[in-house]
Amino acid sequence: MRAFRFKLDTLLRVRQLREDQARLELARLLNTLAETRQALTDSMTLKAKLLAAWHQALENSLSGADYQLFQNYWGFLQQSIAALGEDIKRQEGQIQSQREKLVKLSQERRLLEKLKRKKMISFKREQAAQMQKEADEIALLRRTL
Repeated sequence: MRAFRFKLDTLLRVRQLREDQARLELARLLNTLAETRQALTDSMTLKAKLLAAWHQALENSLSGADYQLFQNYWGFLQQSIAALGEDIKRQEGQIQSQREKLVKLSQERRLLEKLKRKKMISFKREQAAQMQKEADEIALLRRTL
């Protein structure tokens, strides 16, 4: 009896590897997004602390240099927060794109696995039919002898 061999097995392995790579890339993108969101949260917290310090400094007296320093730092934080917000939107788009790619690759792999299962079932049926045919021939030969 011969063993089952799926002709597209190499292609199936390649599809599995591509799917695994896409899954790893999605995980990397999600990790980067989480880091960017954390940076945004940190920047917003820093901005709130700076505002509280500003209100406290206004109650006391504030020099012109300190006022200018505050204004510069405030502007920097505003730009940083805006840039992080844009990064988050861009990363979310990349994640959506990567998810769609992963779904497509997964569907392709599952299609090949389904084909492999069908071929295996067909192979087993053929094997069973061949074994039954051989058993019938042996039984027939015994009767005729």
